[in-house]
Amino acid sequence: MKKVLFIILFTLGLIVSGFAGNGKTKAIKGQVIDGDGSPIIGAKVQVKGLGKVVYTDFDGEFLFPKVALSINEVNVSMVSFEDKSAIIELKSSAQADLSIVLEEK
Repeated sequence: MKKVLFIILFTLGLIVSGFAGNGKTKAIKGQVIDGDGSPIIGAKVQVKGLGKVVYTDFDGEFLFPKVALSINEVNVSMVSFEDKSAIIELKSSAQADLSIVLEEK
């Protein structure tokens, strides 16, 4: 009985620690601008595989606070502008700061 209880508690501990994550995340933040350097308001920004979309604010800025340490693809789109992608490798040393320039169609 003790052995079964131990196995159940051990398995439950593994499951809970898996959901809690290992703390290996960093932020991706940046700004989306046009060719003249003006901020683009309301651009759609997505990190591939993250399942979350954010939109740029009045300064053209965006933030993903918790992204896994790995190589990530950031996709940006906006009506009347060409879509743009950027590949960024998140390392444990610092957050990623991006400046993405969209060209008009």
